[in-house]
Amino acid sequence: MRFLDLIFERLYGFTLGRSFRNSPDDACLDATTMWAILVGLLLTLILMVVFAALHVDSLRSKDTLMWYILAASVPVYLRSRKYRAYAQMPESVAAYRVPNVRGQTFAMYLGAPLVSILLAGVILRLVR
Repeated sequence: MRFLDLIFERLYGFTLGRSFRNSPDDACLDATTMWAILVGLLLTLILMVVFAALHVDSLRSKDTLMWYILAASVPVYLRSRKYRAYAQMPESVAAYRVPNVRGQTFAMYLGAPLVSILLAGVILRLVR
């Protein structure tokens, strides 16, 4: 799970380096939200692909999407509670506040959902 912590630390360093909402509390809250979006989307897509492989008809109903999102939201929420403590120690992510690292983090935040959706689409196409 260190990978998930690393993603959060990078996002927290990114939000601390902004010119707005960069107090430790605000930056931590924003980074937690960004982390939850990234990880939640990835987990939702993984669930969709796995269930589509097991039950081909599982994606035919629009109602099932809500259940995938709900199933992904529970572990994401439980894990994200751990990150509240980072608001008390902003110095722990000083390495991620450097401008070039912040640029890499921003690219990751924009690119990861797009790549995840494209990969899930390709995999679903292959499964069906």
